[in-house]
Amino acid sequence: MKIFLSLRTLSFLCCLLFAASNLAFESHASVTSQEFQYFCDEHSITIDIEGNYTTNSTYHTNFNTLMSNILNNKKIDYGFYNVSYGEYPNRVYAIGLYRGDIKPEQCRTCLNQSRANLTAVCPNRKVAIGWYNDELCMLRYSNRSIFDRMDNGPAYYKKSDKNATDLNEFNIKLNDLLNGLKSKVSSGDSRLKYAVGNFSLPNFDDVYGLVQCTPDLSGEDCDNCIAQSIERISKDCCKDSMGGRVVRPSCFMRFETSYQLYGPTAYTPPSPPASPPPTTTSVTNPSSGGKSHTSILVIAITIPIVAVIMFMFIFIRSRYLRKRKQRKSNSKDDNTEDMKIVESLQFNLESIRDATNDFSDANKLGQGGFGAVYKAWRNWKDGTISNIVDTSLRNSSQNKIIRFIHIALLCVQANEADRPTMATVLLMLNNHSVTLAVPSEPAFLLNTGSNTSTKGPAQESVNKASITDPYPR
Repeated sequence: MKIFLSLRTLSFLCCLLFAASNLAFESHASVTSQEFQYFCDEHSITIDIEGNYTTNSTYHTNFNTLMSNILNNKKIDYGFYNVSYGEYPNRVYAIGLYRGDIKPEQCRTCLNQSRANLTAVCPNRKVAIGWYNDELCMLRYSNRSIFDRMDNGPAYYKKSDKNATDLNEFNIKLNDLLNGLKSKVSSGDSRLKYAVGNFSLPNFDDVYGLVQCTPDLSGEDCDNCIAQSIERISKDCCKDSMGGRVVRPSCFMRFETSYQLYGPTAYTPPSPPASPPPTTTSVTNPSSGGKSHTSILVIAITIPIVAVIMFMFIFIRSRYLRKRKQRKSNSKDDNTEDMKIVESLQFNLESIRDATNDFSDANKLGQGGFGAVYKAWRNWKDGTISNIVDTSLRNSSQNKIIRFIHIALLCVQANEADRPTMATVLLMLNNHSVTLAVPSEPAFLLNTGSNTSTKGPAQESVNKASITDPYPR
């Protein structure tokens, strides 16, 4: 009888543990310890994208190369990687994110341990994500593009065992703190989206909060991701609790009572590179030093712009006059005006058909006053930038071509504040050691129904395989 009762008790305890594990996550998660939590698949994508890869296959080789590139890269100034390697269908994508208060040496250790854990618990899985040591870092990889898109799942949450005493005032203050941090983090730039803060109550311990988004997200997507986490905290997750967290692939939120859960911010984005010294000498008034600096900056920016505009005007004017003279000498009938229109085209019809895949709607990004507009932004986001390179340039340096396209996309971003100055453009063109920021959508881009956009990383050709330069944040 004693043996029978023991077996029933053991069975009951197992059921309780299983139920508790299901309640602890929004979707099924495998957890080896309190230090490492992970998922071996993604429920937000179709099953045919997931699956396993074969050992020693092309995908396996690309995966190992990509992981090696991340772990051996010593430059992690902003605690963020978004890299890819290989060609479709064996292309591998990866994201590495470190909490904003973690030092570089801790980052490398954390990422290396996450990689070892993930490959051990998710062997040969194409899709996996893991958070190590209380979310100090996150490692995520997939066989689909995961850049510049908000993913709410798979996700999990935890809460403290202690409940607040003065619930009404505590919940109001907590909601104000988290919403304030949401506004701060969503206004961060493409290098760092991280914010911390705290509040105090009479006869109550201080409460500390931390929020972070992957910096490749737009401000709007970051705001939405954090807003959904706040809603989860205030409802079924951590309501009336003195501590809790909601962890998603694209954002992370946590609050604790009695101890400061974060340290000083480890990554501070630097100021933009200084402009080259101007060639014009100006007389300054000692009492107006600020105005003199402003004048020098205006001159340094204006002179290159004016020079470029004048050069373009002279070049276009000379070509126009030369073509006009040719047309007059070859004109033999009354259809001169029609001939001018045809001959003034810079590209013939066959070239345009070839560039737009016979005016395919797949390349159409919008409709303008002069008809359909075809651009190459989609190729950049999809990581297929080589598709827009002219065949006559195939033997040229692919790295230079991709870098020039990258710089051009930075110059036409929708937010004017994100566009580089002419001096910065010249510096990026002439100095290949300058790290380029990830470009955002151009001002002229019209989305075609998708609410997410993807920035394809810069690619380098290595033995006929494509690799994206990592962009540390």
